[in-house]
Amino acid sequence: MKKKLDYFYRKIGKWIFNHLKTVLLISCFLFLTSSFLTTKIKIKADLKGLLSQDAPSVVGLEQLEKIYGGVNSLMIGIETQDENTAKSFIDQLAAELQKQKDVKYVEHKRPLDFFHKHYPLYLEAADLISIRERLEKKWEEMKQGAHPFFDRFFFTLEENDSLHFDDIIEKYKGELGASNNSEYFQNGEGSLFALLVRPTFSSTDFEHSKRFVHEIKEIVKNLHPETHGISVSYGGEYQTMIDQDQHLKAEIATISLLVLFALIFSIILFYRRISAIPLITLPLLASIASTGGVVYLLLGHVNLITSFSGPILVGLGSDYGIYLLARYFEEKKQGRTVKQSFFNTFYHTSRSIKTSALTTLAAFAMLCFSSFKGFFEFGLIGLTGILFTLFWMHFLLPALILIFERNKIFAWEERFSPWSINFQFKEKTSRFALLLVSVFIVLLIISLSQFQHIAKLEYDLSKFENQELPSYQTDKKIAPLLGNELRPAAIIVSKEDEKKIIEQAKLSIAIPTQLQMIKKVIALTSVMPSLSLPQKNEILHIQKLLKKMDLKLSGDEKTFQDAFLHFDTQKNIKYTDLPPSLKANFLPEKNDKGLIYAFPTQARDSAEKVDAFAYQLETLLAQTQSQGVIASDILIIRDIMKIIKREAPYLLFAMFLTTFCFLCIEFKNIFTAVLLSAFLISSFLLLFLGMHLFHFRFNFFNLATIPIIYGAGCDSFIHYYHRLLEEKGRIISTLNHIAPSVLFANFTTMIGFGGLILSNNQALASIGWITLIGMISVSLTALLFFPAHQHLLRQSRRKRTINNFRKNA
Repeated sequence: MKKKLDYFYRKIGKWIFNHLKTVLLISCFLFLTSSFLTTKIKIKADLKGLLSQDAPSVVGLEQLEKIYGGVNSLMIGIETQDENTAKSFIDQLAAELQKQKDVKYVEHKRPLDFFHKHYPLYLEAADLISIRERLEKKWEEMKQGAHPFFDRFFFTLEENDSLHFDDIIEKYKGELGASNNSEYFQNGEGSLFALLVRPTFSSTDFEHSKRFVHEIKEIVKNLHPETHGISVSYGGEYQTMIDQDQHLKAEIATISLLVLFALIFSIILFYRRISAIPLITLPLLASIASTGGVVYLLLGHVNLITSFSGPILVGLGSDYGIYLLARYFEEKKQGRTVKQSFFNTFYHTSRSIKTSALTTLAAFAMLCFSSFKGFFEFGLIGLTGILFTLFWMHFLLPALILIFERNKIFAWEERFSPWSINFQFKEKTSRFALLLVSVFIVLLIISLSQFQHIAKLEYDLSKFENQELPSYQTDKKIAPLLGNELRPAAIIVSKEDEKKIIEQAKLSIAIPTQLQMIKKVIALTSVMPSLSLPQKNEILHIQKLLKKMDLKLSGDEKTFQDAFLHFDTQKNIKYTDLPPSLKANFLPEKNDKGLIYAFPTQARDSAEKVDAFAYQLETLLAQTQSQGVIASDILIIRDIMKIIKREAPYLLFAMFLTTFCFLCIEFKNIFTAVLLSAFLISSFLLLFLGMHLFHFRFNFFNLATIPIIYGAGCDSFIHYYHRLLEEKGRIISTLNHIAPSVLFANFTTMIGFGGLILSNNQALASIGWITLIGMISVSLTALLFFPAHQHLLRQSRRKRTINNFRKNA
């Protein structure tokens, strides 16, 4: 094996040595071509892009979009100091928007007249009985001489009643009469208004969405809102997708530049040579560009998890250049020629790099077997990135070193010193070995005690969203005006099953459970109910009482009274009677499918709540023996978590087993492989302890850090142990030679991921924080706890040898 490696690296070195111009031309061509392809990569910022097309939640959303069209809205917020001016502007804007071919409908008013006219139709029998009983009681009082003033409480239903008129309004267009009774979507002060624009296409059609939103903004601009003292803001899924795309691109560029500058600054501090900057960064940039080119050809896009692969690869890929360059400078410092330095660098260090790269590749390769596209694409990009980094560090880096040598650039710089003399490990530091191992064991015990809390996955959907986006702020501001702070799930069923599900849902909601997640359900039949005979009788009785009492009312009470007095119990509501805004929320009457909305009782921000909401929706279908499809963004989260729970144990086991096999092959010693694997896994326990202390939880974003930390950890242990073998077991000497490079390599990985901490997306930022904690844990384990253990092991063996010698003597 040694002869083969000797021949292989000599062959590469000789070819590069004799063909520098060819190497540079090939490098320039590949870099420019790959960079061009990389610029064409698109960003898929939606959660749906993290799942395969056959996932149940994705199938449900696509079927809903196919049958119903665009299910989301563009939300427009209007702020003003003049309420009447705002209403006039909104009416004018709505009329202009409705003319656009891509606009399905514009909703800027509640259908109050319709509901006021049909009050009695939406009251259940129990409510009607309560009203009739109160009227009878008041009529008896009036007959005995009481003043004929109708108290306001008379027409207020009990809070515990199952259905209110206010509830009906809230189900569709927000709470009615909570702070005002305006038909516009506005706050109580009349300073904030909202309107919804429902397009004919899905918000997942990104290019179409950009054109559509631009056209809407042009229409608003042409109405000159600023001249009326009106400010306009935009929200909803259509605007959020655009904001997310723009923000991600800007954030990626900013973080990438910051990471690059931090890396350059670190290189200068570590090597104290300006020449080290191009030697490491140029091959690194070439590897990132090459990876981007392949990603474009294979995928064409990056998702929310892989969008920051560039900075991540900077952190991971720089390790190989650091180890190679550090060893080369060390060889030159010892007086060896360029050729001798090349051979020693490529033989000793490249051998370590080869093994550590294989373990990192194995970790990423395991992710490629996941059916969760977030992990699959992350694994594929990581796999490609590591391979290209190895190529460029062994192709371009040697050529650059030769160019610098021939131009005597290194001679102009200070001689390389891998570590300041003030930071050299001394032999006497080994006396702390027992203390370090004791501390290590205590930390592991504490970590194991907290493991069950860390192992739980985080479901909170709000943490996967960038709450700093302007569109998100607009949504948060105007959502209360629309009464839809919590997004409903949609159920697509046959028309025959629609009514059965509505009735079953009412029964289920009426029965209190420990975690009731469904607050209410609405369908077309909910706004077109048929009166039962008891209801008709109650309404007729109430009408007779009101006519006899001849009450003189005003405001809400008069509206309520007039609704009963003019209500025709012989006439049912037809589809053609419904206002356009109500029709637009459902499928047309002629469609053989029905659309049901299920509203949650509370935010679905935990595993229990997500599972409970999904289970209760599925139970509704099962109880009514209905064939239907459920569509909801929260079901995407559940599908992702189900995949992770199902596949993660197998993927992690395969990753550990594969890397263990590589260690066995590399060191040809099972005990060594077991020892290194045990300490590597122990470093993860320290990571869990750090997560507990800083209140971090795993989610489906930061779970991808496990193979990265594991791969980087393997690098540290492999390089340390290889150098330990070279140094014939001299631990302090090994640390003095390899610790600087290991620390710096791990530090650059921290830099690469540390940039994500600056992200406004909490889930993406958690990737940076967890990797930071993980790399600190790996560094401490590899360079403190593991050497301390080795020292105690050597002492134990030495004492055993001495005792045996004394016994034999």
